[in-house]
Amino acid sequence: MADTGSGTAPIVDMGAHELCSGDFNLDGHIDEKDMDAFLDAFSNDDPAADMNGDGVLNFTDISLFLAAYNNGC
Repeated sequence: MADTGSGTAPIVDMGAHELCSGDFNLDGHIDEKDMDAFLDAFSNDDPAADMNGDGVLNFTDISLFLAAYNNGC
């Protein structure tokens, strides 16, 4: 797994396919499961939900996740 160093969910090299930050659970699909995984991480103060890598979980992280989710891959 490649770390982007940006503080966002990693982009994973899977040969011809890459997963993006909207695919929070890294299953290759962007769907309600990703929303659930992000919200679970956020509500449990999991650093994985720190979408901008600033060390603080707040509305900015939610906004960044929603943008990534809506943009798809």
